[in-house]
Amino acid sequence: MSAFAQNELPSLTIDYFRRMLDDEVRPDEHIFPSATKACEVLSRCDIGQSVHSFAVKTGYDGDMFAGSSMVDMYAKCGEIGDARKTFDEMPERNVVSWSRMIYGYTQMGEDEEAFRLFKQALVEDLDVNDFTFYSVVRVCGNSTLLELGKQIHGLCLK
Repeated sequence: MSAFAQNELPSLTIDYFRRMLDDEVRPDEHIFPSATKACEVLSRCDIGQSVHSFAVKTGYDGDMFAGSSMVDMYAKCGEIGDARKTFDEMPERNVVSWSRMIYGYTQMGEDEEAFRLFKQALVEDLDVNDFTFYSVVRVCGNSTLLELGKQIHGLCLK
């Protein structure tokens, strides 16, 4: 499944995920991100919600990688409320989780919420990465926050 997802064959990824379930093969923490990525590419949030429900049922909703992929899938499908709910319910988050949620807000044009979450990440002493900075600088480009953009650029250079 991972090979299908990585080679941009989302329909096959979903097909094999269904076959696994039909054959009563239990997915693991590596399978859920592939399945949610396929749902995202196909813009099939309805299938993604089913994958998420199955992850909850099997106890993988608490997995950081599965959770991060679900946050990303919901955000990219335009379901920012579901993305945030999933993000908030994650017992443990990393820079990927935070960055995907921040980027989701920027995609939806919710610049203030993207900044608020970025500030919260800094307060929680998260070691942000280039993608996190990219997402926030993008907000500055979308608005009249040039001065703030310069300050964030300064953080990037540290």
